[in-house]
Amino acid sequence: MAWHKRRYSAAYIALLAAGLLHAAPAQRVAATREVWRNLLEAAAEKSRPQPTLRILDAEKRRNEHLPKAAAWFHPPSNTVFVDQELIDLCGKQPSMESCLAQVLGHEASHYYRNHGWGADFASQFAALDAAAGSASLRQSPERMAEMEAEADYFGGILGFLAGYDTPSFGPAAMETIYRAYGLGENLRGYPSLADRKAILTGARDRLRKWIPAFRAGNFFLAAGEFRAASICLEAILQDYPGVEVANNAGVAAALTALSLQRPQYDLPWLIDLNTRLTTLDQPTRGEVDLDEYEEWLRRAQAHFEGALLRKPGYPAALLNLGSLALARNDPAGARRYADSAVALDSSLSSAAARLTRPVPAQVSVLKAARPRSDRMLSDRPESSIRLPVPGSLQPATLFFDEHAFAFVFENRSIVLREQPPTTPLPAAPPQSRLLYRGGAISYFDNLQLLNILDSAGRVISAFSVAK
Repeated sequence: MAWHKRRYSAAYIALLAAGLLHAAPAQRVAATREVWRNLLEAAAEKSRPQPTLRILDAEKRRNEHLPKAAAWFHPPSNTVFVDQELIDLCGKQPSMESCLAQVLGHEASHYYRNHGWGADFASQFAALDAAAGSASLRQSPERMAEMEAEADYFGGILGFLAGYDTPSFGPAAMETIYRAYGLGENLRGYPSLADRKAILTGARDRLRKWIPAFRAGNFFLAAGEFRAASICLEAILQDYPGVEVANNAGVAAALTALSLQRPQYDLPWLIDLNTRLTTLDQPTRGEVDLDEYEEWLRRAQAHFEGALLRKPGYPAALLNLGSLALARNDPAGARRYADSAVALDSSLSSAAARLTRPVPAQVSVLKAARPRSDRMLSDRPESSIRLPVPGSLQPATLFFDEHAFAFVFENRSIVLREQPPTTPLPAAPPQSRLLYRGGAISYFDNLQLLNILDSAGRVISAFSVAK
């Protein structure tokens, strides 16, 4: 699996280089605190005080009359406690960091999911003095089990967002902890051990199902099907708020807004075609609904800012915020974002120049969606995903197989089917063009053809588009 790069401290990298990460207790403690910092960063929760981490060895437990427990969240003090022996135990696992990320992600999820119950990761804890003042004492066993299942699931997702392979290593780590702490497989107020392992495995499977939705959303976006793209990408964000998904959803929202009102400038939009999930018609200006236009712009900004919360300094989101600023007639803001993006990634200088020296738009940035067609699919790909649609009780459906995508919503369909690249390239310019780091996606409406090009302008993949 290809995992995205984490920003590790110099001390942590030194431990890795020396081959000592899993050796001395002090070094394991340093690694644990690094994992904790990465989890808090991935959670991107800035509106309230973050929980603190406290590591307990046997002496501290005795002095403070605390129980031997793997880890727990204590709501009154907003603290996650973790046992030194648990850290040592994770140090013996194939991936110490993923083991720790699952445990600590579970406890952090009690906080982020607003659980008053401050349970231990792997043992019953409701009657212990350390939980005094917790709302857990007023929770039923059924509600406690429900919250523990939530924490298992969202803890695994949080660990994955932070860069760790919790979906793969979480189930084995869970079983090891139960065995090491002498716990029975069926604890009061918890799902069974088998169910907890199934929750973690299910998280991996649930994340995998969004891969075709991510690809389809990007291609629909390039083909000018902004609504379909937004539905695909925003559905993913409910489960996996990855920076690449948030960025592309922001582009979809921005272009939806600009399909309602012709933009003044030719704006560059940068999408991200890489996702960690793979490791597992234009109205006239007088017809514009300005409330809808502004709502889509607000959604775009929220998505871009969400991407930056999870990954500060993300060049794609910065460049796209620049395009959004220029769309709002804020050239100074556009320049600031463009300069910031180029400072982080010099390969974006050409795109950024379109923000600092804007060129009047000749046509819409991308061709807007056509009126609905009643034509239904004659052959549908074998798999499908139901996608929630904001403001509608009826979901959309994305059908897919290895070489095709079909989006169906309210008796309208859009079908993309992979085909051999055609050479030479069409002589006429494309109706739309989206950038990605390493190339561009061009859409020729008259040919109903979508081409994905590399940095040298060569077609590396092509799709026919039927609407």
